[in-house]
Amino acid sequence: MNLQNQFDKSYFALKDDVGAVWIDRDFIKISGKDSSIYLQGQLTQNIDLVKVGESVLSFILEPQGKVDALVRVTKIDEQQWLLDTNKGFGQAVVDRLCKYKLRMKLQIELLDWKCLGIRGPRSIEFKPTSNNESKIYTLDSSLRTIEGFDLVGLEIPEPQNVAMCDPQAWDALRIEAGIPYMGSELNEKTIPAEAEINDLAISFTKGCYTGQELVARIDSRGNNVPKKLRGIIIDSSLEVPIGAVVNLEGEQVGTISSSSYSSQKQKYIGLAYLKRNVPSVAEVVVTWDDEQAPAISTTVPF
Repeated sequence: MNLQNQFDKSYFALKDDVGAVWIDRDFIKISGKDSSIYLQGQLTQNIDLVKVGESVLSFILEPQGKVDALVRVTKIDEQQWLLDTNKGFGQAVVDRLCKYKLRMKLQIELLDWKCLGIRGPRSIEFKPTSNNESKIYTLDSSLRTIEGFDLVGLEIPEPQNVAMCDPQAWDALRIEAGIPYMGSELNEKTIPAEAEINDLAISFTKGCYTGQELVARIDSRGNNVPKKLRGIIIDSSLEVPIGAVVNLEGEQVGTISSSSYSSQKQKYIGLAYLKRNVPSVAEVVVTWDDEQAPAISTTVPF
């Protein structure tokens, strides 16, 4: 089987059937009697509504309202929470949370854990019913067009009855779902509303939290921000690199921040922040090195 066939097999298993894939994540445990009240003041989600075993997506913001991190938040019990984020950004989350905890009675610990994703419509058939004794936690990972869950812990055995898949195929599905990654679509300059996941990561009915002022002000003005995250479908047989320029009528309107091949679309796809004057769906041109290709920009997911 050639590399393209292997990729296609992984892609369609993760999208339409079931497949397993190693996902690079950093995990942080927050525990102690003040853990819930502290996190409620630091996260954009209303974690008072989260039940034991449930997970939600949330931003951690700077006081000025820019993005420090995008994390998944899981309630382990009444005094323990698990946060996870993209690999390489866990220590930054620890440092950010330690910065404002002051005299709060809680502990913040970076964990050396692994994450095995089980994806696809049939993933529910393989979801464990209980894992308290094994110390392997099952975290919901269904977002938009993505179905599945993650098995996380210190040691995670590969499944015997689910095929292991190519992480690059998983990244293609992530791009199609419009889920931004730290270091690619998200950094210290990002305004949350630009990333087009406010509906997944922000509560607009909770009390005060760090960075809320900017979020609330932009929301009250209709989320009219300078740029928005968009999906790009590129008509090219060549790999499109990160940093490729997106042009509209001869004007540069953005750059590719993530890219992959889509087996379903049989084209290269990407994510890019485009200027707000670009229509929701537009014919654009992507250029890199000495190459160029026609493309369509569209809203996410796509």
